[in-house]
Amino acid sequence: MDVLAEVAPGFTQGVPLFSSALGDLFVWLDGRLHLLEFRQGTSRILTKSIATLKVIAAYESFLNDPDYFDWAPWPEARARLGVPGSDECFGFTPILALGGRPTADSLQLVGMREHLLLISSVAGPLS
Repeated sequence: MDVLAEVAPGFTQGVPLFSSALGDLFVWLDGRLHLLEFRQGTSRILTKSIATLKVIAAYESFLNDPDYFDWAPWPEARARLGVPGSDECFGFTPILALGGRPTADSLQLVGMREHLLLISSVAGPLS
């Protein structure tokens, strides 16, 4: 993903594995799975183990645990807007960095690349 160099320059040597419907990127770098949460302006390590990654991916209860992932607005947005395409995500409008509200009503379908670039240009790239 060429946009990674602009929005998260510290992760350019990593391998983007997948993204969430809310524009999060999961990147494997240096033997660790990193979660890049652009809407929150945060990144964190989820695991240092491929075995744990398999558990994360296999159990819906783990994926829905708010202690690990903040995807609360996703079900309501999906019901209202449908499932984003592979190059789309749900984006808060206005973005949270500009005072947007983190509610499902504030979500719109947006182009993922453009949305991540917008967040990065306003809030700065993730490090």
